[in-house]
Amino acid sequence: DTTFLMHGREITLIDTAGIRRKSRVDYGVEAFSVVRSLKAISRADVVIMVLDAGEEITDQDQKIASKIEEAGKAAVIVMNKWDLITDRSSTTMNTFTELLKRELRSLSYAEVLFTSALNKLRVQKIIEAAERAFAESSRRVTTGLLNQIVNESVALSPPPASKRGKRLKVYYSTQVSTNPPTFILKVSDAKLMAKNYETYLERKLRESFGFVGAPLRIVARSKREP
Repeated sequence: DTTFLMHGREITLIDTAGIRRKSRVDYGVEAFSVVRSLKAISRADVVIMVLDAGEEITDQDQKIASKIEEAGKAAVIVMNKWDLITDRSSTTMNTFTELLKRELRSLSYAEVLFTSALNKLRVQKIIEAAERAFAESSRRVTTGLLNQIVNESVALSPPPASKRGKRLKVYYSTQVSTNPPTFILKVSDAKLMAKNYETYLERKLRESFGFVGAPLRIVARSKREP
């Protein structure tokens, strides 16, 4: 661990050994470094996932991304070795960003940075992005405003009817915690909350409040539950 001061705040970096592609892994020391990386994820407030601009996204990358999201961690994706890319225009950055959001769907909420450690390109911005992600993950939304957005979202696109013709009703919403921001929705029957509708509500919350860099948790609870 390395601790330093930045903007008056004490920050600790938990540096991990790079996780190599499976085809290059020598089990033993290498496997141990993977375990240490997973433990570092659990310790961190913000996880910075560093990828190589010259290599394709792999199944292993996707699994690590899933572990970060499952742990409820704020995140930043860093596409390093950007100096190796011939066309470094904003159009190319947008194309890479769309690819990352699609391939690393678990971290679609993360800000993407394009850096070159060799040329010291945008390296300073990594910590700044991490601070933004932490701030977003620590945010609270007032209950009144939250209910307004949820009610408007439900009115705009009502929940789909179940096979038995029943339709979910949302009565009340409240944010119960941060890191990650977690929202409880009191509903008629939690079993009627379809995954795609939960995804829709998450998208509407992000459109209204941002939460860039932070995973969100939406928990439906039946009205009869405590």
